[in-house]
Amino acid sequence: MRRRFAFAVVWMWLGTGLPMALAAAGETRQSGETLASFLNAPPAARDPKLEVNGYFTLTGDGKAGRLYVTATLPEGWYIYSMTQPAGGPIPTRIRLDPSDAFELAGEWTPDVPPHRKKSEAFNGLLVETHEGRVTWSVPIQLRASDPTKARIAGSVFAQRCNADTCLPPRNFPFTAELRREESGGLPPATGPSVPAEAPGTAGAGDRGGTPGESFDPEQLRANIARQKDRTTLAQAILFGLLGGVILNVMPCVLPVIGLKILSFMDQAGRNRLEALMLNVWYSAGLLLVWLLLATLVVVAQLGLGEIFQKPGFNVVLAAVIFAMALSFLGIWEVPIPGFAASGGMSRLAEREGVAGALAKGVLTTILATPCVGPFMGSAVAWSISQPPVITYAVFASVGLGMASPYLLIGAFPSLIRFLPKPGAWMVTFQNVMGFVLLGTVVYLFTFLEPSYVVPTVGLLVAVWAACWWIARTPLTAPVGAKARAWAEAAAFVGVAWLLLFPGLDEMVSGRWAFSGLHDVMKARLNRLVDQRAAAQVAEARKL
Repeated sequence: MRRRFAFAVVWMWLGTGLPMALAAAGETRQSGETLASFLNAPPAARDPKLEVNGYFTLTGDGKAGRLYVTATLPEGWYIYSMTQPAGGPIPTRIRLDPSDAFELAGEWTPDVPPHRKKSEAFNGLLVETHEGRVTWSVPIQLRASDPTKARIAGSVFAQRCNADTCLPPRNFPFTAELRREESGGLPPATGPSVPAEAPGTAGAGDRGGTPGESFDPEQLRANIARQKDRTTLAQAILFGLLGGVILNVMPCVLPVIGLKILSFMDQAGRNRLEALMLNVWYSAGLLLVWLLLATLVVVAQLGLGEIFQKPGFNVVLAAVIFAMALSFLGIWEVPIPGFAASGGMSRLAEREGVAGALAKGVLTTILATPCVGPFMGSAVAWSISQPPVITYAVFASVGLGMASPYLLIGAFPSLIRFLPKPGAWMVTFQNVMGFVLLGTVVYLFTFLEPSYVVPTVGLLVAVWAACWWIARTPLTAPVGAKARAWAEAAAFVGVAWLLLFPGLDEMVSGRWAFSGLHDVMKARLNRLVDQRAAAQVAEARKL
């Protein structure tokens, strides 16, 4: 009977969900992404190319000259200026490799002034940006005996942004060679000057003005403020701690805070040491993910929010959150004590364990990743360009700041006396949190490309059916029966994944049809025949 019912469910899904998936399959495969690229690579449009070129010119005695560095961005993208005031986004910096062939003799100056506007995201701070193309120049003194053989290498450290997102800052290398001055060359510099960075240093300060450049008192004050406000490791760690604390009230984290409130109710009936240890394990889950994110930054050069640009991650996370929401709404039970209880007050009374506390910490941090609160953004962004030890220290400080309220409550349980006594309200609260988690799933859809929306909805329906199938197995059933139900549910979701997100793009020419496979095989057969014929002709010529 059970097999017949399972067959009926699969047949119903194939008859309703599959046509919907097939209707969108053409658009999905036209993206040209295989299953591997779906999981690992963001769309090309989200990784714009920033072209950086450089050259230098000489005048007079062949020793004095000027170095030019040009950055070109695609339409709709921008970078921040070199004079961006402290406390805001990451300013662009130009670093030159150490060399005895030249020395800097002035300040960097852009050919066009940056666009300036106040940003609400930075509490009204003035934000300076460059769009399209910008060329910075700086006076130099050449010491090389043969200028034609001199090379000036360096990199532009910049963060690319558009109206919707910002990519992690990175270095864009360039190599400058001698170019003869031509009449009608670059227009004179009109933007504010920036203290040039000495080769091999983060910044050498002001080396004096350039003859003919205008004096800008406002820019001078900004330069002085920037020199005073240079971020140190201690400041970054402090900002990370403060940002981590504030992160607990950001919208991304609020859905999971409901889980923690329920666990606080459970901890109220325990001794202080036991409650403290559960909060320590929860904090360990937080720190584990933050250290993993630091590893991704150091090893894979992956930005803090860049992981949410990967469709595969968003689809999987949406499925996990959706399954949690179903548990909160009573569809099934998450098999982790104290993680999500939906079977009435008897299940709500189940005591939280180490696995539940650790899992909550991990999930809370994953959901917090797209949120960047005050203090945290500048600290994390600064740490990305620092040595690995500093990057790990700053990321760990964010995790500790995020965990500090829970460690404090674990040490002093009296802080949660404001919560009402356990009762029927917990069931209602849990159901409400289920709907909040469904809202989180909708929020995750905003990170998806349109071509992934319909297949993802189909996958969520499959997850729903799988959770319902698992819930049909009684809690008192033998371990073998539970394992079989889980295996069947996992297989069902796996088949749905393969049907909705196929990875056979090389063999299927953009359409769901066996004719595509037939055309590919026919072309390969013809190529094989041609190669065989060519070999026979070569043998005949030898004879």
